Amino acid sequence: MKRGDIRMNTSDRMWDVYEAANYIGCAAGTLRNWASQRRVPFRKVGSLLRFSKQDLDRWLERCAVHPQK
Repeated sequence: MKRGDIRMNTSDRMWDVYEAANYIGCAAGTLRNWASQRRVPFRKVGSLLRFSKQDLDRWLERCAVHPQK
């Protein structure tokens, strides 16, 4: 990236509710509900919800159900 280039690496970019919902495979309304219940990691920028891929990946891993041995 050149100096002054404002493009961000995709993994660093914050996603809106539609992008994040698409990534984890749920409806945007469901993700909004989970955020209001503090069930999923998010940030508020003014009144906007924003999600990071890294936070969602960690959350998904914590929610994973692993088979018993």
